[in-house]
Amino acid sequence: MKHYLEKYIQRIDTTAEDQIWLEFSFLPHIIFGGVYIPPADSPYFSLDAFSKLQEKVLPPTSRYIVLGDMNSRFGPLVNEVIGKKQREAGWAYDPSPDGVAHPIQNAKHIAHVCQSWDLVVLNNLRTAEQVYRGALSFRRGQNWISELDVCLITPSLVDSSS
Repeated sequence: MKHYLEKYIQRIDTTAEDQIWLEFSFLPHIIFGGVYIPPADSPYFSLDAFSKLQEKVLPPTSRYIVLGDMNSRFGPLVNEVIGKKQREAGWAYDPSPDGVAHPIQNAKHIAHVCQSWDLVVLNNLRTAEQVYRGALSFRRGQNWISELDVCLITPSLVDSSS
């Protein structure tokens, strides 16, 4: 955390393992989350991570920006997280730079969270006003091979900052 931002923190919540939630005084009713979810094949993986994420995005009076390494490769499943209203406004997803054909387990859980609590994946989202490009964020050796870092956001915040 940058020191100059400390004075603006209204609330900080670290009660969920591998998650931090912040509110800033200069951005009322916007909650920022930093989330790490281990890969499904990790001995540290637990479905509790998704339950905790859902618990944190429950209050409908707030808007959310959730960033982190969620070990989620969505493939075409990402298209299902856009709501009808956004689809009618022309929102769509460009292909992910990692070209995955099928979602991995974590992506399925994240998609469910998005669909249940009105969040969209910002990575590779195309709206009428802007394209939010994703990037490969996992490297094996010298090669960048997949996009595992994800940004989830409340739809009303998309394009409001451009």
